[in-house]
Amino acid sequence: MRRYRPLHEPRKSFLSFNGIRHCIREWGSPTLRPILMLHGHLDSSASFQFLADELAGDYRIVAPDLRGFGETRWVASGYSFEDYLADIDAIVEQLFCEPLTVVGHSLGGNLAMMFAGVRHEKVNAVVSLDGFGMSDFDPHMVTAHYRRWLDAKRTPPRGRSLQSLQDAARRLMRANSNLSEDKAHFLAKHHTKRTDGELTWRFDPAHRGPFPRPYRSSDWLQTIQEIKVPVLWIGSDQPYPPSIALNPPTLDDRIRLSGASFHRVPGASHNLHHDAPDQVAAYLLKFLHTFG
Repeated sequence: MRRYRPLHEPRKSFLSFNGIRHCIREWGSPTLRPILMLHGHLDSSASFQFLADELAGDYRIVAPDLRGFGETRWVASGYSFEDYLADIDAIVEQLFCEPLTVVGHSLGGNLAMMFAGVRHEKVNAVVSLDGFGMSDFDPHMVTAHYRRWLDAKRTPPRGRSLQSLQDAARRLMRANSNLSEDKAHFLAKHHTKRTDGELTWRFDPAHRGPFPRPYRSSDWLQTIQEIKVPVLWIGSDQPYPPSIALNPPTLDDRIRLSGASFHRVPGASHNLHHDAPDQVAAYLLKFLHTFG
């Protein structure tokens, strides 16, 4: 099997803010125009390697492992959108003096949009990859949601053991049939860790449980309507999550409310930055070049 060989090797550092030690990866010269990239759920900053290989010749790419993911510290008290948002705010405050472009995938895309609405003076453009908000939580399920959350606090989920890196790679390929074997092995290497001889995924198993607060699309939609900079959305072959194709507010409603330019990558899975980094980069570069 051939190995995936990065065109641009990342620089890795660790910064502490909000009481947590965060892992930060960077690609490209520090003198280049910066892009902050935010990864998705159960993922890490290493997942941007393929996109960084397309962009790091022209841009400085900075990508943190969000709290509880990758090599950033786990948090015993749990996780929330609000905590992620506070961490992003701290990263931008510490690392960047001028407004910058923020790009996010899935969970990271939803956070990028929220951050651009809340801290619009710190952002000059925002791009979301298949992160267009979620469907509203069924109000009849609120009690059950809080019961699940309490149960997860009492008995936290356990990490799932993996037989080997090859096993991890096979699981990634089963989850995304578009993923090539060399990329799967690259991701498996960075998304797993071995502790006391046991190989597990490199994220806090608590992330498999629910957030404390039920999701409300109205909060997210209100926030993104406050965005004052150019917005680009790049979608996979099918709307994600599928429910936003039919249930209001639909994807079309969300595009209208956000003022986003929208492009779809035919044939790409939800992990479109793995499947088609060249196409994602082409849309991104064209978008960034339109406003300087």
